Amino acid sequence: MQLSELQNELGSWVRLAERGMIEAIGGLAGLLGIEFTMRQGQSRVMPIDEVPNLFGGPQAEVTAVYLTIIGEAEGHIILIYEPQVAFKLVDIAMGEPHGTTTDLGEMGESVLGEIGNVMGAHFLRTLSDDAGLDVQVSPPVVVTDMVGSVLDGALADLMIQDDHAVIVDMGFGTPTEDVSGRFIVLPNQEIINQLKRASGQ
Repeated sequence: MQLSELQNELGSWVRLAERGMIEAIGGLAGLLGIEFTMRQGQSRVMPIDEVPNLFGGPQAEVTAVYLTIIGEAEGHIILIYEPQVAFKLVDIAMGEPHGTTTDLGEMGESVLGEIGNVMGAHFLRTLSDDAGLDVQVSPPVVVTDMVGSVLDGALADLMIQDDHAVIVDMGFGTPTEDVSGRFIVLPNQEIINQLKRASGQ
């Protein structure tokens, strides 16, 4: 499919993404009992090989929570943080002073995994309501690695269908703390098609 055709299909996806992100942030705030806000939310279509550049290039080190969308349609949800931001988020979640966490370990990975699970489930609730799809998220996988490696599996899966990716890219953080992450959703073409059918396009 040509880039221009994908861009024309974004209408339904952008509207869903905006509501889904609000749901996801609400889930995070409810889990931690802290106010979180959305920043820099954007949906876009871009060549698959350019996606790592959103995060500083393929060799930039990140901590990521990876979930697969499973059920009647498939896709990927990935929360991406700079490692020091991931440590700070764990401290906030655990009620610890900033700087306490210097290595994730099993507990830190568990905390980040639960955050990803809650945000992903809230996002998919919106997708299920809008598209009429029965979808769930897989158990979370937490990794610290180069962003190119983190995204490799998800992008390779999408490349089977097309050489462009439909990206939902959102920044989030607290009003007072320098804590931010990026929530990226990579839907496959079936999700896009189902949204078009549900909206009468």
